[in-house]
This record gives sequence, C-alpha cells and structure tokens, in this order.
Amino acid sequence: MIVVTNNETTRDAFSSVTWVEGSVLDVLDRAESMVRQGYFLVSSPLSANNRLNRSSYRSIILGEKSSWSGDDLLLLQKARVFLESQRVIEDVLADQDYRWIDAELLRTAWDEGIKLGLS
Repeated sequence: MIVVTNNETTRDAFSSVTWVEGSVLDVLDRAESMVRQGYFLVSSPLSANNRLNRSSYRSIILGEKSSWSGDDLLLLQKARVFLESQRVIEDVLADQDYRWIDAELLRTAWDEGIKLGLS
C-alpha cells in the first residue's frame, strides 16, 4: 500500500508515501493518475464528515489489490465535484489538529488494509 498525501504529519508517519505539494484537489489528481496506472483505492477520497472534508489536508491509501467492487475513477471524480463545492477551512489555530486527525484516520484505514491483506 502507498499513501498519497499533502499532510506533513502523515508523510512523516508512514514509510510508503507519495508526497503532494499542493491542495486536496492536487492529492486527488495524483491519486487519479496512480489509479490510471493500475493502483486501486484502499481508503475513501472523502473524510468521515463534512467539516473534515473542508480541511486543507487529504491522505488517500492506494494499493495493488482492489478492496471493493466499485469504480475507483468514478469515486475520485465524484469526490472532486464535492470538494470543489466546499469552502476550505482557514483556521490557523486548528491546523495542527486537522493534520493530526487526517493522520490518525489514515492509520486506522492502513491497519484495516493490512487485516484485509491489501499490503
């Protein structure tokens, strides 16, 4: 499995990372490019709730095995449409919290991916 992220906290916590210098939409672009190259989504491109979807950080796990029966490219395209309609939260005081939440949610998804044999 490999993590695609623009979150420094996530980048520093995982050994298999594709770093994206840019926005959440740039992370989606990189994930889409990798899916087109043969990778599959292991984690969702959207967060668990709307407030987190408005964060400026995004981390997505991709793998060499499919973890579901859906269309990964369609899911990424729908995520893009949704995220483009959201206003990014600009809260400097909560920035570290958003990075931590993103990293911790990703760690849970990573552990589940390992349990499912996707690593």
